[in-house]
Amino acid sequence: MINFSFYSKKEVFTLFIFFRILSVLVFCVFCFSASNASAEKIPRTYGDAMRWYEKAARGGHTRAQFLLAYMHETGKGRPYNYRLAVKWYTHAAKKNHARAQFRLGMLLSKNTSNTANLKKAAVWYEKASKNGIAQASFNLGVFFERGLGVKKDLSKAKEFYFSASNLGIAAAQFNLGLLLAASGKEDRPALVQAWLWLSRAKKQKYPNAKEAVDNVSKQLTAFELEEAQKKLSPADY
Repeated sequence: MINFSFYSKKEVFTLFIFFRILSVLVFCVFCFSASNASAEKIPRTYGDAMRWYEKAARGGHTRAQFLLAYMHETGKGRPYNYRLAVKWYTHAAKKNHARAQFRLGMLLSKNTSNTANLKKAAVWYEKASKNGIAQASFNLGVFFERGLGVKKDLSKAKEFYFSASNLGIAAAQFNLGLLLAASGKEDRPALVQAWLWLSRAKKQKYPNAKEAVDNVSKQLTAFELEEAQKKLSPADY
């Protein structure tokens, strides 16, 4: 060990800089050697990446399980494999990986005639919705509106559409607006809310939203329409 008490402050500082530079050089040499030694191990194709993901996934790495499932689902690295995509999404989803929960729901709901899978999809969509996945909330709204995998419930459909609408999903805003408008002229507050959500969907250029807004506008009084317009933020125009 160097006894620095024999050196002046200037000499100590010089020694410090010298060892700092020396340590950087040693580190660079080490990295260079390591990169050369492992160059062949670096994934260069989707196939290589999948093999690495599979090793990590089997070791319990949640993100690797999600990515491996995604590659099986999209056919990256090897042919599309529904069974393995479901398997690895399920592993990640059970560990509360939100995107895995959502994509698992999507896979399970591809065949709308498979009631058992639709029920499972609804469960995963709900978990993903609670984890903040807006599209999952929208899809769950569709399930409750149409009775897919769950008992038809328009109140719950509105609830999930509302959640997705607040996160900017135009399709949810449009569907919510239509459900509220269907309440009829008797429910005036619902009709005003329908106009508001349809107007937001229109702002995002959602198909048929303009026509829906025009239709609801005709059912509102001049005062109701004026009050509704006041509730829109500048971003909604």
